[in-house]
Amino acid sequence: MRLQPVEEILTSWRRCINSGLNNSATAASTYISNDALQTALSEGKQVISLFDEIWRELENLTVNKNIVFLLTSPEGVLLKKSVAEN
Repeated sequence: MRLQPVEEILTSWRRCINSGLNNSATAASTYISNDALQTALSEGKQVISLFDEIWRELENLTVNKNIVFLLTSPEGVLLKKSVAEN
């Protein structure tokens, strides 16, 4: 069964909460090598493509809302960022 984009986002958020994600946690300063980043980006090509597709659909809904969407790998590597601004 193929989930719709909104359902996929909600399902992802539920997984984060069930994994113990604390949305009030402060950011940790963690650095990875360029090779590790390139590997993560390469391994995440399909999900990055899906993220771009979903973003195109959501972009019009997020006008004037100052929202940031972040896509990370399972290891927490930032793969893509999209910003909706005023």
